[in-house]
Amino acid sequence: MKSRTSLRITALLAAATASMAMAQANPASQQPNAQSQQPNRQSQPITQPPAQPAGQGAAPAPAPNAAMTNAGSADSRPDVTSQAVSESGRKQAQSPAMPFVQEPIATATKAQGTDAQLGDAIVKALDADPSLKDSKITVQPDDGKVTLTGATLTRAQKQRAGEIAMAQAGPGKVVNVILDDES
Repeated sequence: MKSRTSLRITALLAAATASMAMAQANPASQQPNAQSQQPNRQSQPITQPPAQPAGQGAAPAPAPNAAMTNAGSADSRPDVTSQAVSESGRKQAQSPAMPFVQEPIATATKAQGTDAQLGDAIVKALDADPSLKDSKITVQPDDGKVTLTGATLTRAQKQRAGEIAMAQAGPGKVVNVILDDES
């Protein structure tokens, strides 16, 4: 059985022998300025080294016209600009039609019985008011009292939400702790 050192030496000798054989087969590689000395001589085509078997750490060669990324691999992302798409001759895919879904202004926490009915009534009233657009309000009914939490864009929206809730629950039964962007 051979030792590791002798195996390494054998591998290095085989590599050196192969390198010398390639140098002898291509005499132009021994003369770095061969073309400058002989201007009428045609250059020989450069050949690719043989591909290594899979699993040997060799990366696949990129396509000749592929863009390169920082990692040295071909960039497979599609063209993103309309000019690049039109120059490539490809047609842009149609975007699917997306329906507009209006987000609710208010939501209610889970409750049972009359609290659930009160919470649902306040949520419906808040969602119906167009002046509360872009607000996010949570209605928390508890034993006939209602707490409003969330956020509005203006103080006027905060006050309007409190007025709507008070109209449904009654005076003195609404705690308005909504945050507004103006404070």
